[in-house]
Amino acid sequence: MNAKDAAVEILRRHGGGPMNMSDLTDEAISSGLVALGGKTPKATIAAQIYVEAKRADGRFERVGRGTVRLRQS
Repeated sequence: MNAKDAAVEILRRHGGGPMNMSDLTDEAISSGLVALGGKTPKATIAAQIYVEAKRADGRFERVGRGTVRLRQS
């Protein structure tokens, strides 16, 4: 599973509401939904989520500093 799909799954588990990016990335890695190598896997996941949040049709919405939620349809 890629990092963005893992983030969607985790946010759905938490009701789709706002979640701190640090908690979200920790859970994505610890749950085994995503396996990234390198020195900064949390930064990699966060960057991918933030880039998609900037898109009008993205699945994520930034609701505060370091906080995202699933975009409301």
